[in-house]
Amino acid sequence: MKSKIITEAEVSALKVASLPTRPTAKEAFGGKGYSAEEMKAAFDKFPEFILAKLNLLINDLLVAGKDSYVGNFQSGTFLNYSLQNLIDGIANGEFAHLLMVNGHSLVNRIQTMEREIQNLKSKVGI
Repeated sequence: MKSKIITEAEVSALKVASLPTRPTAKEAFGGKGYSAEEMKAAFDKFPEFILAKLNLLINDLLVAGKDSYVGNFQSGTFLNYSLQNLIDGIANGEFAHLLMVNGHSLVNRIQTMEREIQNLKSKVGI
């Protein structure tokens, strides 16, 4: 995973508020002597930083496997499943055996409903 929490130290230097009060003024007058292009770049620094961080996070979320964000993120469900385990369990059917519905697994509930439907069909002659 390449994405990390953004720190205040990273942000403070990128804020427009970090610019001098008169950024285009000469240094002798308390400024930095920024040109119009440098001012535009100063205003673009923070959004570009956030965009880069967001893209890192999105790329981390798209990667699968146990070393990925999805593989390490705890789902909050039973058995300390990671989100990857949960996704895999849904795909391979294991989750249906673990998901409880009124005290019984989803698979058990579906099988019971199928038997009850067959019983009803046989009673009405279908």
